[in-house]
Amino acid sequence: MMEPLCKKALTITDPGMIPTVIRKAFKHAEAERPGAVYIELPEDVAEEETDATVQKRGEIRIPYPNLEAVRKGASMICEAKNPLIMVSSGANRKGITEELGNFVAKTGIYLVHTQMGKGVVPDDCIYSLFATGIHSRDYINCGIDGADLIITVGYNIAEYPPYLWNGKLDKKIINIDFVESVPDRYFNPTVKIIGDVTSSIRELTSSIQGKREFPFFEKTRYFIEEKINVILPKKYTPLPQSVVQNVRKVIGREDIITLDNGIYKLWFSRLYKTYAPNTVLLDNALAAMGGALSAGITAKLLHPERRVLAICGDGGVMINCQELETATRYGIPVVVLVLNDNAFGFIKWEQKNMHFENFGLDYGNPDFALFAESFGAAGFKVREGDNLAEILEKSFSLNKVTVIECPIDYSANYDTF
Repeated sequence: MMEPLCKKALTITDPGMIPTVIRKAFKHAEAERPGAVYIELPEDVAEEETDATVQKRGEIRIPYPNLEAVRKGASMICEAKNPLIMVSSGANRKGITEELGNFVAKTGIYLVHTQMGKGVVPDDCIYSLFATGIHSRDYINCGIDGADLIITVGYNIAEYPPYLWNGKLDKKIINIDFVESVPDRYFNPTVKIIGDVTSSIRELTSSIQGKREFPFFEKTRYFIEEKINVILPKKYTPLPQSVVQNVRKVIGREDIITLDNGIYKLWFSRLYKTYAPNTVLLDNALAAMGGALSAGITAKLLHPERRVLAICGDGGVMINCQELETATRYGIPVVVLVLNDNAFGFIKWEQKNMHFENFGLDYGNPDFALFAESFGAAGFKVREGDNLAEILEKSFSLNKVTVIECPIDYSANYDTF
């Protein structure tokens, strides 16, 4: 049952196996790409005795990239008219952030992040084209449409399928990653630079001489920045764009937001400027609902010194709302923003786009502020005339589990996506 959900699923059938199974599990979990490993320990086996010795962890070195592949990649980049870097989830590491920053500063080549790659290069870098949406004509994809060469870094086809950006099979591709990519009709790299990604980018940087200008991407960045910074009218109920702007006001560069899988995730992916790796945590593969609250609790445990905001839809938070008790019991001061439209808003939007009848997607909810208080947490409701940014600031100042219920007007979804 667990195999499809994990990178590896293991069962201990004999106590003498335990050291080997544990070592194997951590080896699989930590190897590229990292992921969860499940170990099943049956109760009868757990009761037995064993004199098996613990297996120590050995030193592992990620292979250095092939320098001939680097040379070919550098040649392709120099020959391309509009090369563009696509930064995906596998690149969300601090060492890669530094090397990519050096690369774009030296070459002038622009980059676009997938949603799970947000923050690898700070969005105040003039070469950032921010993050992709999920649709082939999303305005952020304009940069990808104009590229003749895509340089993928840590790219995972499950997150952002290549048919969205290479549907005509007309783009040359260089793939930089720790491991080989999964074969796909629309993703067939001419050059694969496989090995330690930080070293690969460093070698590539030293192999390219001179800096170029790319007017097409410069205009694209200006266009997207205008979209992000648009001044919105004050209204109740707030639009998604307004929610994003208010959250950005109170969240620091190293602070963390976690996103569930309502349609607001797209708004945050597109409009929320991100400045550090792993500060926007979301799932864009299976995209299961209910993850933001648990991810927020975990992030706060790992980084107690940072502000952590779990952003949930009303549908998503009800899937995992019992974890409010967990956070309260252990004193983990995560702040939870519940965006409430009393509906499965993402599915309503999809149904309308497919010309299906709206059926069974509207429902009632508890009073989320009172619901939070019933667990011993603090609860707030955003009412007409309230300032969301001020309520967020107050919530963080309490240093306890806090839930903010904010109504949201999703009419903008039908105008924009």
